[in-house]
Amino acid sequence: MVPLAIDAMGGDNAPQVVIEGVCDALERFSGIDKLLLVGDRPQIETALQNCRADHRSRIEIEHTDQIVAMDEPPAAAIRSKPKSSIALAVEAVKQGRAGGVISAGHTGAAVASTVLKLRTLPGIERPGIATVFPSPSGCFLLLDAGANVDCKPRHLTQYAVMGEIYAREILNIKKPRIGLINVGDEAGKGNDLSKAAYEEISKLADLNFIGNIEGSALFRGTCDVVVCDGFVGNVILKSCESLAGAFGHFLKKLLVKNPVRQMGAFLC
Repeated sequence: MVPLAIDAMGGDNAPQVVIEGVCDALERFSGIDKLLLVGDRPQIETALQNCRADHRSRIEIEHTDQIVAMDEPPAAAIRSKPKSSIALAVEAVKQGRAGGVISAGHTGAAVASTVLKLRTLPGIERPGIATVFPSPSGCFLLLDAGANVDCKPRHLTQYAVMGEIYAREILNIKKPRIGLINVGDEAGKGNDLSKAAYEEISKLADLNFIGNIEGSALFRGTCDVVVCDGFVGNVILKSCESLAGAFGHFLKKLLVKNPVRQMGAFLC
């Protein structure tokens, strides 16, 4: 089996957190034959000290001391650091030494590197970031969540097609409902991009396109795939992350207000 390539240096707390995730995956999934960790060998080996010996035997390390920092411009970083951990991890996929790449690091660098080295699928012009959100009916897929902030209507149409395939094949949704995020659910609403995308997506007879949906409908279980440009999608993603954090803070504050509530929280 071809291994997955892991950008071991990607993320704010790499490589320690990345290695913890790798060891957890090897513990849970016995079917993983090999993982290729790309990054600084000494740091990786130090982080692997708490990993079981039989798990370490399923890990291969490819050394590099070049790392793309989170604050670096993506295109410039890829050009100036051709041996960075993310670049070499993607290169392993290109060479057939890995079947896929995982990175928790610089999103822009990951997108730029994969597009430059692997290109996009035939008929797809721009990459999209797909994010799975929970909903009362199970989950829904949002794309694009930040890869392409300046979209044309055909890009949103391509996201609708890719999202439908992902929802059907990965999320096991038989006939995914596709919705286009907008300021209203009526046809003809929105800016020029939304109107043109609505017309294009509507022409795809094979898609179960339910039309426009408003932000208030996202978590009602009415849609399986939500399509938007990367600017809107990233705002939705970050807003939801912030709201979840704030909700947790408010809940904790209420639960520790007095001993009775503390006991109730403990029982829960």
